[in-house]
Amino acid sequence: MIIYSTENCPKCSFLKNKLKEQDINFEECRDPEEIVKKDIFTVPTVELNDGTRLNYPQALKKLQEGLLHD
Repeated sequence: MIIYSTENCPKCSFLKNKLKEQDINFEECRDPEEIVKKDIFTVPTVELNDGTRLNYPQALKKLQEGLLHD
């Protein structure tokens, strides 16, 4: 799982902290060029290992339902 984020994004920090609390492994990409290259326009965006992308509300919902894992 990859989380596309920016340095001073409160939603990004919140989501990453929630993932850490649940011991869910993730990689982080904060490279603006890479984010734009992937056509990602909002952060945080979570990209699952199968290529599915989740925006912040979708990722939080899956996390709360126990359906987000590494």
